[in-house]
Amino acid sequence: GHMTPESAAAAIDTQEGYQTLTVTGGAQISGYTFGIGGNAEGTYDGTVMNIEDAVITGGEEAPGVFQPHVGILNIGGENTKITGSSGVVVRAGRLNITGGTFIATYALHTVEGSGSVIDGAAVAVSHHSSNQPLTVSITGGTFNGVYSVYEDTLLSGPDPAKVSVSLAGGVYNGGVYSENKVGFITGGSFKQQPAEELF
Repeated sequence: GHMTPESAAAAIDTQEGYQTLTVTGGAQISGYTFGIGGNAEGTYDGTVMNIEDAVITGGEEAPGVFQPHVGILNIGGENTKITGSSGVVVRAGRLNITGGTFIATYALHTVEGSGSVIDGAAVAVSHHSSNQPLTVSITGGTFNGVYSVYEDTLLSGPDPAKVSVSLAGGVYNGGVYSENKVGFITGGSFKQQPAEELF
């Protein structure tokens, strides 16, 4: 059945009522827009997406993977490769990255409003207007682009206190930027030294 952002957020720890998509085993997915994308229209929340050892490619001006809704996105595997204008754009729910290569092919470009809103980041974090909790945890992986990680709500409505970001490992070959968060880097290798307040 369909879940609202509120019901999905309430059930995120148990995943009761959630639908699951698993992409693994060397699968290759490319899209005219997103390689894999969700929908934040209010009744498409409550998903678990597991990506391991798969190649996901977004189309022109679109990220490889887009999660605007409340769901859980788990990405790992040394052979995973996710490419797009941004590699992954997440706007609600949870993103857990343990491995893989993430490539942003575009220069930094941000837009206020709906959609994927940030190009140019291997991982882009932008809180959705639904104002549901958003948690990002990265413990491994390689992140290539103008920015490796870029966090900015871009909207005045969502509460930045509902956003949590943790970088505990990984190789970051682009910049790391956060508009709203400090003290979230505890590990990793950085080609461009992040601002001191991010540690």
